Amino acid sequence: MTAVDELRRRVEAAVDGTPYTLTATDDGFDLAVDWGDQRWFALLGKAGVSRTFIHHVHVDEGNGTFSVTDDSREVRWSAGVPTLALGAERMQGRVITLGRQRVWGLDDAGHLTRQADLAFDSEEGRELITTAAEGLDLRQRRGAAERTGLAFALVGGVGALVVAVVLLVAFALGKFS
Repeated sequence: MTAVDELRRRVEAAVDGTPYTLTATDDGFDLAVDWGDQRWFALLGKAGVSRTFIHHVHVDEGNGTFSVTDDSREVRWSAGVPTLALGAERMQGRVITLGRQRVWGLDDAGHLTRQADLAFDSEEGRELITTAAEGLDLRQRRGAAERTGLAFALVGGVGALVVAVVLLVAFALGKFS
């Protein structure tokens, strides 16, 4: 059994009985909330959940590494049906989101009662994956989107530092009076 197959098997076992579902890809899998599962659909809809995460897992058997890229998308509810919204509301890379929400509603007797307490941590899905990868001789590395973001941040930081040094030198030489 290959490392990707074993990692898939372990994650599938870990998400059994949870709202997560696993979809195989050519070089790994995607882990996401199963919006079609009626056990979770009603609760998610009642809570008005507005964001979903897909964890794209890529396994490189050649160098023994895996990466997880978070894909955060807005969810819009239209007449009680969730639809994924794409575009400006989509974030990829390493996305960390925490949230807590209480859902209130009327019970059968017409009294206002707390229906659910929801806590959300976008790292939960990622942790399921990294825990399953332990002992598989796979090293985790940053995904392409995360590496690209870090490179832009580094270039921007170095550029800002160069501008600050040039301005300080110009000020010290009296170029700004």
